[in-house]
Amino acid sequence: MRSMTGGWGEDGRITVDMVLGATVFGVVGAAIGYYWGTTASLVAASAVGVVFGFLIGLLGGRRFFVSIVCGAILGGGLAWLVSGTGAVPIGAASGGAVGGFLSTDGNAHGTAPAIESVA
Repeated sequence: MRSMTGGWGEDGRITVDMVLGATVFGVVGAAIGYYWGTTASLVAASAVGVVFGFLIGLLGGRRFFVSIVCGAILGGGLAWLVSGTGAVPIGAASGGAVGGFLSTDGNAHGTAPAIESVA
């Protein structure tokens, strides 16, 4: 039987996945809050991002977080090369979204593997 601390470390401590998730999603939340334009929105969006990132890290989403960061760096860099510094935020956001999408295994809808016929 699985324990209630299944996503936690062996001794119930916070894992690297949780810290990575809280960091990545906290920064994303801060960026969203910054564009809303008030200090309260910056703090609120950052807090929501940290909580979501921590929970996804609890589930073991390291590959997901690394893909988002790599996509954001590549998307921001490509936007900078193509359109200049003004396009970097939208390029990074788009790259991060695509990176997160590409990190999934494609089996999110519960599709069963094909049944082999027995001859």
